Amino acid sequence: MLKLLAIFEAILKIMATYESFIKLNGAVGDLVFYNLNGKNVVRKKSGFNKTAYKKSPTYEKVRQNSFEFGHCSKSWKNYPFEYFKLY
Repeated sequence: MLKLLAIFEAILKIMATYESFIKLNGAVGDLVFYNLNGKNVVRKKSGFNKTAYKKSPTYEKVRQNSFEFGHCSKSWKNYPFEYFKLY
């Protein structure tokens, strides 16, 4: 848990924080404003989008891995976990 908190603190140091009497939440142009652990944070929008993920050849391996992970999750959903009980 402490390691996770250290990661969040490191992220906050990288991201821009702002102080203003106007509290913004949401997107304005390429900037996204939100509240993270009580601090107002602003970041630039990500370049990732749904259409690029679905059609771009650079995401082919990612799509294959996602499909395989989803298939494995569905397969194990109905597996009787009584066999794995630890005593």
